Amino acid sequence: MEMNKLSAEKYKRIIFDKEILQNYNLLFNEINNLKILVIGGTGFLGYHLVKYLEKQGHKVSILDKKKGHFKKENNKIILGDINNFRKLSKIIKNQDIVYNFAAISDIGES
Repeated sequence: MEMNKLSAEKYKRIIFDKEILQNYNLLFNEINNLKILVIGGTGFLGYHLVKYLEKQGHKVSILDKKKGHFKKENNKIILGDINNFRKLSKIIKNQDIVYNFAAISDIGES
């Protein structure tokens, strides 16, 4: 009996999360021309997010330590380190949304 109760609660949570995500997607897709910063945007995950956001009509900037493997010619790339708080705060100040995908994925190249 206890297991059924837990399963029902978990199911309700999944449905609730799905509804929140659908509402977020509806709202987000209706708003165009947002200024969005993707930190770590030249990595694999960040690159695909940048590509998606640009298709939606948003102005996307990328902050990364290096130019990386994943980027398009027309991407606005700001070279910098997230540990430089002063520079980071100036860049973030003018953005509507910030996504953070910064990570050290290949220690040999860092």
